[in-house]
Amino acid sequence: MKNITSCAADGAPNMMGKKNGCLKLMKDANPEMLLVHCVIHRQNLIAKNISPVLNEVLHTVIKCVNVIKASAKCERLFKLFCEEQNEDHVRFLLHTEVRWLSKGNCLKRLMELFDTLSDFLNDKPEMKPLLTIDVVFFEITYSPKSRENRHSSPCRCHTSSFEDTAFQRELMKTG
Repeated sequence: MKNITSCAADGAPNMMGKKNGCLKLMKDANPEMLLVHCVIHRQNLIAKNISPVLNEVLHTVIKCVNVIKASAKCERLFKLFCEEQNEDHVRFLLHTEVRWLSKGNCLKRLMELFDTLSDFLNDKPEMKPLLTIDVVFFEITYSPKSRENRHSSPCRCHTSSFEDTAFQRELMKTG
């Protein structure tokens, strides 16, 4: 324990508890240890409330993906449709709240399959309302030029490009 200089946690009570949390027990064993709140988790907390428009788009994307993944038949049909279209990916990534980077990954995969999804939903009028996503927003955010700039950015760390961009915009506004 003496060799541990710092520890990062997400703020959960079992980690941060003042009496018997994991970090408290570690701090008792090594009083010089530095305890910090996880940077990726902080960024995720900020990204949740950063922009109502971004949040609405994300909820629509997640709803769209979850509707397709909720039915084994629908997911199988979508996979076959993607294979016919020679897509690189044949399934969506499921979003989960407990996985910090899943929103960005889910959004990125939907954008990669957006045209195929649109064609797939054209055959299913009951699912067409799922495509209410603002395409202009995605064209601006995910244009090849902006993707190129985002991937060459030196401050990319371990975050998804979607969250990274939103976080940087918010910092520019406040700072």
